Amino acid sequence: IDCLLTGTFFESQCNSTDPNRSAVFDAIENFSLPNYASITVADREDYKMTDLTLSRELLFGGLTRSMLGIGLRRAEFRSGTDITLDGIPDWQIPESGIAFFGIPGNYASRTHYSADYSVDRKFKGTGLVLSWDAANRLFGNDRDGHVELDWSLSAGLLHGDQTVTGSGSELESLNDQLEGIMLLQNFQQPSQASNTETEFPEQTRTNSENVPVFGASLGLAYRVGGFSIGAGYSWERYVDAIDGGVLERKSYDRTIEGPTAKVTIDFGS
Repeated sequence: IDCLLTGTFFESQCNSTDPNRSAVFDAIENFSLPNYASITVADREDYKMTDLTLSRELLFGGLTRSMLGIGLRRAEFRSGTDITLDGIPDWQIPESGIAFFGIPGNYASRTHYSADYSVDRKFKGTGLVLSWDAANRLFGNDRDGHVELDWSLSAGLLHGDQTVTGSGSELESLNDQLEGIMLLQNFQQPSQASNTETEFPEQTRTNSENVPVFGASLGLAYRVGGFSIGAGYSWERYVDAIDGGVLERKSYDRTIEGPTAKVTIDFGS
């Protein structure tokens, strides 16, 4: 608004070129209140794995170590998204929108929108996983120890349930309130807001799913006798593990990868 005193008894004070005007009126010219909108999105991911594996040594070729295994795996993936919206897009500031010497001016109006949404996704499954762990000597000897190339391959199938749970709420608050510059004080409170609230009750979608899993790792290890220590990189893919859809089912893979450290102790003859 060009001047908040337009249309009042003190409209003459809107003339900024008047040398007799008090500086207290400077802030009433070109007065505005900002519209704004903000959104906050928070994602979270976690997983749990439990393995019980039986292995048997099966040497062939020039390998220094080779183990075939079959295991029972329990996997749980969790994924969640929280969204918060907040904003005022429509400030309307009238002329004479000011409280002056305790006399309230016209009310400014605005609509305040806010919303919160939350979606939680989960997969819990159990199944069999086949694995092959092997190593090949690069250099060194049995007495002083040797460095070996260490790798593994795995594949399996997990069966379990995909679950998606979503909820949310929206609030539209329309009211008039005195937001002008209060040169002295205002004795009149803003009018009661007109609220329109919409609740989206918690809803859950569940599907039974078979999830293939594939894995591989590669690294270097130093072995002395039955003790070895090593480091490498591992990768594991769970195909279509998470239902990432909102209105309808839509599956997404989950991948676990990163650097690894490994210490092994062999107890045998």
